[in-house]
Amino acid sequence: MDTILFSTNGHQRTTINRVLNIKCRMYSSFEVFLKDKHSEISLVIIDDSTSFDRKILFEEIAFKDLRCPILIIHGNKDRRYHMISSNILYMPKPLNDSTLRRSLTLLNIESTATDADEDKTNFYAPKLIGSSKMMQDLRAELNIISKQNLPTIIFGETGVGKELAANHLHLNSSCRNKDMIKVNCSLLNSPISDSILFGHDKGSYTGADCMQEGLVQSANNTTFFLDEIENLNPASQAKLLRLVESGEYRRIGSQKILKSEFRLLTASNCSLDTLLKKKKFRSDFFYRISQFSVTMPPLREHKEDLDELVHHYYNKVEEMRDVDSSFMQTLYDYDFPGNVRELNAILERSRAFSRGSTISIRM
Repeated sequence: MDTILFSTNGHQRTTINRVLNIKCRMYSSFEVFLKDKHSEISLVIIDDSTSFDRKILFEEIAFKDLRCPILIIHGNKDRRYHMISSNILYMPKPLNDSTLRRSLTLLNIESTATDADEDKTNFYAPKLIGSSKMMQDLRAELNIISKQNLPTIIFGETGVGKELAANHLHLNSSCRNKDMIKVNCSLLNSPISDSILFGHDKGSYTGADCMQEGLVQSANNTTFFLDEIENLNPASQAKLLRLVESGEYRRIGSQKILKSEFRLLTASNCSLDTLLKKKKFRSDFFYRISQFSVTMPPLREHKEDLDELVHHYYNKVEEMRDVDSSFMQTLYDYDFPGNVRELNAILERSRAFSRGSTISIRM
């Protein structure tokens, strides 16, 4: 059975596919629809701004005796739902998860997505977005690695979402019920870096007025994520190497050996091979932390996910306006040196500076 969308808005199709767990057919004109072959039509969704004669469409549906529900997305300022017959409903823009689900309820249509599908979508949607093969392969790889309690390093350019990948690994692991402990390695090059990592006993140095546990203890039985590992100095690398190999450490000022068992994740936005050749990174530490490695793709290599990324961002911030017709083309023509982080900045800037009922691109 076919679900038909009359629109030129790719975000709408993405939403329908996700909520209904199907692949709907999208048409920009009634003429193209007539030339195509269809099985039984279960639902027709019409964007009121699409240029075609809706009256002809209704007559064609009636002529074929297709008594399927019809959902018309309108841009009226009242933003109300209007049921004009038992199977025709006007719903307000924008078409997002919540407005579509409410419309389906009013039309007595149940989503075909299972509860597990919806839970999975809601669980991971804020994490790694994209339906391209590249992103599907990435998630599949992460799902496999997440079951292995071995050190993993995540490579990728600035802004690709390395921390999101770390979150994905953590939330699919056996320690998902505990918070992941995160630290940027730039913070571990200070005089108090050992205290930050391992903690200290009272009186171990000037100003140590009480015993303090470090991040290593907090990471016990959970995931320990070291971001920008390329910034870690050789001295700290040596101390962490012993910790990763034995699980043992001492607080500053203490002779007592403590234990901490954790899943180590690291991330880098540069090739560690270069640092190894320049002797800025210990080879024994590198091989210990990289039993698994993942490379995050830059956004320019999976631009087919742009529609979904834009939709997800504006849905998350509850933006109710449509985007300008030239908005997406501008994004597709851009290479995003800052990747998804830069895309989100562009979307927020465009949202803030746009006036009226549509959002215009603001680079």
